[in-house]
Amino acid sequence: MIAGQINPYTALLGHSDGEAAKPAVSPATLKAILADMGFQDDFDVQRWEEKREQRILPEVKVVRLGHSPITVDMTIPETDKRHVFHWQLKQEHGLTHQGTFVPECSRYTLPLPLEPQAGYHRFEVWMEGGDLSKTSMSLIAAPPKCHIPEPQRIWGPSVQLDALRSRQNWGIGDFSNLATLVEWSAEQGANIIGLNPLHAMFSTNVPSSRLNMNLLYLDVEAIPEFSTCEEARRLVFSDVFQTKLNELRQSEQVDYEGIAVLKRQVLEKLYQTFRPSRAQAFKQFVSQRGESLYRFALFEALQERFRQDNPDILGWRDWPEPFHDVAGEAVQTFAESHQERVEFYQYIQWVISEQLQGVGNLCLKHQLSIGLYMDLAAGLHPDGADVWANPSLFALHMTVGSPPTEENPKGQRWNIPPLIPHRLQQMAYRPFIELLHENMHYAGALQIDHILGLMRLFWIPQHRPAKEGAYIYYPMDDLVGFVAL
Repeated sequence: MIAGQINPYTALLGHSDGEAAKPAVSPATLKAILADMGFQDDFDVQRWEEKREQRILPEVKVVRLGHSPITVDMTIPETDKRHVFHWQLKQEHGLTHQGTFVPECSRYTLPLPLEPQAGYHRFEVWMEGGDLSKTSMSLIAAPPKCHIPEPQRIWGPSVQLDALRSRQNWGIGDFSNLATLVEWSAEQGANIIGLNPLHAMFSTNVPSSRLNMNLLYLDVEAIPEFSTCEEARRLVFSDVFQTKLNELRQSEQVDYEGIAVLKRQVLEKLYQTFRPSRAQAFKQFVSQRGESLYRFALFEALQERFRQDNPDILGWRDWPEPFHDVAGEAVQTFAESHQERVEFYQYIQWVISEQLQGVGNLCLKHQLSIGLYMDLAAGLHPDGADVWANPSLFALHMTVGSPPTEENPKGQRWNIPPLIPHRLQQMAYRPFIELLHENMHYAGALQIDHILGLMRLFWIPQHRPAKEGAYIYYPMDDLVGFVAL
């Protein structure tokens, strides 16, 4: 096995003093977990590993700065040994370094003559005058530890944004309420505001997307378009609408569905009026967020479409089979014929971003030393947007949970599909990196729920008791390196 790569079988078994430990799981559980990873048995894993070792470079290498010299492990074809090879390192910040080497053996380790800056870089290698095409990998350089603030007394309120109430909000705390809380807290000398997860939700308990935000927290009356959209203002200030708002404000419990209906009605009208005055800013946001935003918006449009026909549809696994494939013809045809609807859901994420960025800027203005303390939820609903956008990354016939204990003899099932570790690594960890980027964008600090999941997760086959689960190990050193970076 090439150094640093994940072997699915040893990830399942765990490690003990560098050796795979004997599995404490039944053969049936072992077979079920390997099957959800894409393998029939351990021999299939071995064949997969042998094929992977034929790659000149792995997909990704994560290094920690300030330690021993950085090296790159390669597998050189036997026929190409003793030929001149070229290498090139393209650093994230624009610097480029080059060199040559002559491998004397197939398993060759190249020491780099420099330590790159912290960041996401690209390493390439090719043979001079040969048929061997250029191959590359992500070389990610992480600092040895996370940022440690200067010693100080840190305090501030920790709130469920849902629970904040005011005369102006619509029965649920919104970003304008959060801005007010920031100003009040700054006056009291606080330097941090703790928040619940703000993810786009599939239900009231489990996120549909951890990359996108919940429209319920929008203050729709603070969106710039509202001051000029007569149709939206007429709707909101009508007697019927105001009666519904008063009912939502007076409810003892947050009426999530009722609030969503009203806010969506207004957002529909604001979306129709935001062009052209702010079109350029919107296009820039869409371009920056790229594929992940597009797929989320496409999911929302498809979910809306199918639930119009059948309100009992839960999520994408209840859609017609051709729409399960995000890159399939059926989905692409729908996207082309519903471009405006997809754009509507991109617009919602844009105005959310504007309001949350405004709160973050307010924290800077009032010199809160930490600012917003955001919360990254432990996982996703299997029928939600992020899983639909990349289903091969998840073990869809498994759920994360916890094994039986004396306090909880039945164990726990969380209805969260786990990430498949070797597939995450094959993707050069891009989904995990993007997850951190999006959730830290507005924050001064981030809480990662169930942080132990960066080391191991307890996988339980669907429709099986928790006692038939097993711990799956993850590349913790790499994942913690991304957190530090």
